[in-house]
Amino acid sequence: MASDILQEVTVDEIPRVLEAMKKDWPQHFLLHQFVSILEEYHKENIQNPKQVLYKYGDFEDGVYIVKSTFAIGAESVSLIYPYTTAADYTEFSKVLSETTRIPWTEKFMFEVTARRLMPTIQQVSAAKGCDLGTEEGATLFLPPESDIENKLLPEDVYLGSLDEHHVAEVNENWPFKYPGSEKFVALQIQNNFGLGLFRKSDNKMLSSSVSFHSGGIFILYSNPNFRSRGYGEVIIREMAKEIRRQGRIPFGNIMTENIVSTKLFNKMGFKEYYKSVYLFPKKLFNFAVLKHCKCCIKGLLHLILTTTHQQLT
Repeated sequence: MASDILQEVTVDEIPRVLEAMKKDWPQHFLLHQFVSILEEYHKENIQNPKQVLYKYGDFEDGVYIVKSTFAIGAESVSLIYPYTTAADYTEFSKVLSETTRIPWTEKFMFEVTARRLMPTIQQVSAAKGCDLGTEEGATLFLPPESDIENKLLPEDVYLGSLDEHHVAEVNENWPFKYPGSEKFVALQIQNNFGLGLFRKSDNKMLSSSVSFHSGGIFILYSNPNFRSRGYGEVIIREMAKEIRRQGRIPFGNIMTENIVSTKLFNKMGFKEYYKSVYLFPKKLFNFAVLKHCKCCIKGLLHLILTTTHQQLT
């Protein structure tokens, strides 16, 4: 059996990938972050998601694919992060065309992908008969030289780590929960971390966020009855502090239409890393429903994993 054009990067080779991505730092930080977390997962023997790093070409200018496959009950979905430092996409196109590592006929998504790669991905996917939908936005990151303000918390609240006792509430607050999403949330909190802002008088959770396998800030939530009090800003700031403490670069991905969040992240010192896009097979879900749900890209997991295509409520 012929070997695939994309070869799995061995544990011993990972340090070479990380070193190559430090060139012109932080230009390639997101691949570096995906790979460093993948390395940590392997050391901790985390099996869900199953993560594999593939490479074609040399370490500096080759083509990389980070594949994270989540098992959610009887279902699974592969999140694909493609990257290349090369300015010419000929090799990138060749890899996408020839590899069998991308499950074109199964449930998958290209996540937080640099928009410069979108035309090539679409061209190859069309040739394979896979019609991809897209959601565009921007990935914003906090540059390493930027300071994070040390502000006192409001007197009536306290900051706490999320654990298994908060999973149900975080999932319930997620507008795009789906059958099995509680398991997905539990995995992200267990494998990474999450923070909540709680009212001292009754321990009510007022705002929260969870970090994912890419090291970013996701599932950002503020109780609608307590908005305009700066709680969202507090959570973003504290999430960024913890991500920095772990030796990573804080980032978030914001959809084009979400002007409020873009302004908030910019106010806090986040800068645009690149224009981003998520790409996903249209045939796997009700595309009309998705167009109604642009405010949270992670809602795509709902639509991909829910095979009955139920309408969101």
